[in-house]
Amino acid sequence: MDRILVIDDEPNIRLMLSLALNEAGYEVSCAADGQEAWQKMERGFHPTLILVDLNMPRLSGKDFIIKMRGSQKYAQVPVIILTGSMPESDHLPPPAMYQQLVSKPFDLDELIVLAKSFCGLPWAAGTAPYDTRRT
Repeated sequence: MDRILVIDDEPNIRLMLSLALNEAGYEVSCAADGQEAWQKMERGFHPTLILVDLNMPRLSGKDFIIKMRGSQKYAQVPVIILTGSMPESDHLPPPAMYQQLVSKPFDLDELIVLAKSFCGLPWAAGTAPYDTRRT
């Protein structure tokens, strides 16, 4: 079973995504910020896909992505960024570190289809063969 890690400081977003992704057949773990997500991963939750908000307390989405890409263990995990507004480029991680940027509010059915397209697919830094970013 594919495992998805949802990282967002909005409890309603976490709940909605968790319920929808569970119903779609995924094992889901949620975290309120990058620091909590990192701790879950270090304690054994190894996701096949990460959905992450950018603006969060403690460890932002950008800093979380940079940290995880620096770890050999998580370098292959695809990342979809969820954001409430189109951020300035200096608020984004380098483009080669994530596969997709999705604006909130998002269509839940479309996000599930997008998640399915990335689950189980390997990703290597610098190659980004599944890079289908929307702007």
